[in-house]
Amino acid sequence: MKQISFQTNLDSPLGIQLIKETLASLGITRFSVDFISHSLEVFSEWIAPERIAEALKKLDIHCQLLAVK
Repeated sequence: MKQISFQTNLDSPLGIQLIKETLASLGITRFSVDFISHSLEVFSEWIAPERIAEALKKLDIHCQLLAVK
């Protein structure tokens, strides 16, 4: 399983359900958000980081790829 890390503009848990639903539509069921450091970590086998960033951009969440492990 790959761990994909992003820097985001998330600073509040408001809208977390919408983020969960958006990631689920991409087949992602495991993720974590740190609102203090504005980071998002997604765990997936096959999804391209660009697809995640593109989907979240539609929610006005900007993601900058930090790492893929």
